[in-house]
Amino acid sequence: MIKSSILYLFLFISAFSYGQTNIKQAFKKHALQGSITIYNQNKRTWLYSDSLDAVREMVPGSTFNILNSSIGLETGVIKTEKEMITWTGGKSDLQMAFQSDLPPYFESLAKKTDRKDYTEFLKAVNYGNHQVPGTGNDFWSKGPLKISPVGQINFLRFFLREQLPFSPRTFRIVKELMVDPKASAYMLLQQLAAVTAEGKNYVWYIGAVKTKDNAFYFATRLVRPVNKTKDSFDSTIKTMTLDILKQIKLIN
Repeated sequence: MIKSSILYLFLFISAFSYGQTNIKQAFKKHALQGSITIYNQNKRTWLYSDSLDAVREMVPGSTFNILNSSIGLETGVIKTEKEMITWTGGKSDLQMAFQSDLPPYFESLAKKTDRKDYTEFLKAVNYGNHQVPGTGNDFWSKGPLKISPVGQINFLRFFLREQLPFSPRTFRIVKELMVDPKASAYMLLQQLAAVTAEGKNYVWYIGAVKTKDNAFYFATRLVRPVNKTKDSFDSTIKTMTLDILKQIKLIN
């Protein structure tokens, strides 16, 4: 029994070390500054290209739209994903605002949402550092709200498994907004965000790849090179993330 346990532990550590080496090598090939963090649901294991960066908190930017939308729907500030919100110079419903990343929509949503509700939900779902200012409607882009890649994944794990204090209806609506309709071999739920922190331009790409029998959660955060436009780098970070998942043989 003891020998079997030791053998199992040895094999587990060997496989874990192999996975860590692979992800670091795969990330290094892309010659970009930042990190990717991955969680394997079935094996309950973490993979890091940079274990220190994986726990470094930063403003979430538009990745907060996942929770922001959920709070808006759950509190009744918005009734459906088709309900319009207007602001000076524009209007949109939740579906378009989420999928096109329209900051004015979510800032207008924040104006309508009680700060107490934000504070209570941030604590209830254990999102980042839980910090909400008394004033200001873009605290997810300018602070003080911050979250790490590990924090992003932990939030997604509980959100996508519907283990947070939201109704089935809220989960359904927001998850549908996150789905990439172009993915065919697996279900891809995702969200992108461009943020400025520490004098640099960063891009977040978070989400999950759900296969028939497993789920792989990811949080990629990269420094956007000065010679890259936002649109072109959004494509780069998505392609790189999925390529790494393939290179380390988590998906086909």
